Amino acid sequence: MWARVASQGAGKRTGIETVQASTTAMRRHEGTAEAKEAHAASSNERAKATPSRNGNSAMPATPAAATTVLVEHTEDGQWQSSLLRERVAAGAQFHNVALTHAASVLSSEAARVDGQLLDDFGALLRGNAVYIHNFSCAEKDMRLYDKLKAELVASTGAKMVGAGGLIDWSKHQVFDSPTDISQTFNDVIDMLAEYFDVDVYATRLNYYRDGTQWKPQHHDSHAYGGRAQREDFTVGVTLGAERHLVFVHEASQREFSFPQLNGDCFAFTGEVNQLFTHGVPRVHTPIGDRFSIIAWGRRRTLNERNGGLPSSGATQLKGRNVSTMDEAVEVAKQLVATQPVQRPAVMLKGTVGAATVSQPPARRKKSRLQ
Repeated sequence: MWARVASQGAGKRTGIETVQASTTAMRRHEGTAEAKEAHAASSNERAKATPSRNGNSAMPATPAAATTVLVEHTEDGQWQSSLLRERVAAGAQFHNVALTHAASVLSSEAARVDGQLLDDFGALLRGNAVYIHNFSCAEKDMRLYDKLKAELVASTGAKMVGAGGLIDWSKHQVFDSPTDISQTFNDVIDMLAEYFDVDVYATRLNYYRDGTQWKPQHHDSHAYGGRAQREDFTVGVTLGAERHLVFVHEASQREFSFPQLNGDCFAFTGEVNQLFTHGVPRVHTPIGDRFSIIAWGRRRTLNERNGGLPSSGATQLKGRNVSTMDEAVEVAKQLVATQPVQRPAVMLKGTVGAATVSQPPARRKKSRLQ
């Protein structure tokens, strides 16, 4: 079920956030004795049935999150989400290719001798970032984009230029309470929640009218779940024009990016959120509009799909399995030699080799947005 709540968290809030909670999740977070006992019993049973997993520093979703649990979504093993069913029927394969793009952060000699960067790159090696091309739809299939836009215009009267249901937010715009006015938005959120096995605490529909609208580099505030059930997962889907999602390693200011084409999906865990800022830079060439559907939540289990375990897709570069930092560095060199890194239009100042670098900034308060 969906509920509307007043905006909270770091910084000034000008809109209304939306929180999705299933009946199970609502019982869990309301803290009733019955729900706590049932959840604890379920966690204990899963812990007994599945061996514990070591070596992942991400915050566990529940006491059972230290185990490897793959969820059967229906009795017949099929997905409940209509969009997931459609994509599977169309032959879609959800390959996490995040590491292929993230490896560019190690493309210079200076980066490869940066001990802090190498340590923090380990979070990416362990699968804590996700990039899936053609997730919610094929790149050239604009039907979801068209349906979403038509629903928003019909429900709010928005002309997509700042009127109707749009509110100003950061350097772009946001639709007020999209769960009440767009079934397509809800369908995408359901798809994300099921595929990544996440209890969704909050959602947002960002709208980038053109290349002049952008999102500054920031850490997500993770302010929705409260101290006991803090979010540990951010996930989003792009519908519309291509943009880039840029990650900047805070300690070194070196960066990499994920292209965000129509239908693409990105996700990252709380560990990556602590180590890297992320944002969407301006584009100085004519470009169409883009919707970014975002969800924040807490993983119910840790598995290969949601960064809880490294997957074969997350740890392959140029067809080679990558399990150590030395292997990642070697393949990163090959990537630079054969495929020059494509860069967004707006860069940090200065370059070293093929990696973008700026002078280390003075220590400052972290920029935290949602």
